[in-house]
Amino acid sequence: MSKNEHTINVLIRKRAKIAGRIENLQVQLMKAVVDLDNVEARLQLFAPNIDVVMITPAQSTARASCLRGTMGRRASASPRHWETKRRTIRGMPGPGQLRM
Repeated sequence: MSKNEHTINVLIRKRAKIAGRIENLQVQLMKAVVDLDNVEARLQLFAPNIDVVMITPAQSTARASCLRGTMGRRASASPRHWETKRRTIRGMPGPGQLRM
């Protein structure tokens, strides 16, 4: 058994995982390109004189993407809510203690 066998196996698994992510992203990219082509074709039907190349891509912001999930709910929760929650937890009995 080689001294570096564990390291080699970890690197092989890591490479396989990254390669799988890349393949998944390539499939997503191909679907997005097909969707874009379909929208451009429909746009040409309704506005034949429009130059779709001149339409600039919309930029997504990191802030907008983080606010979609629980991060947004946590950030927007009121400080009063968290203070109430903290007081409730402090008033709870600890392990082995009985509330009377």
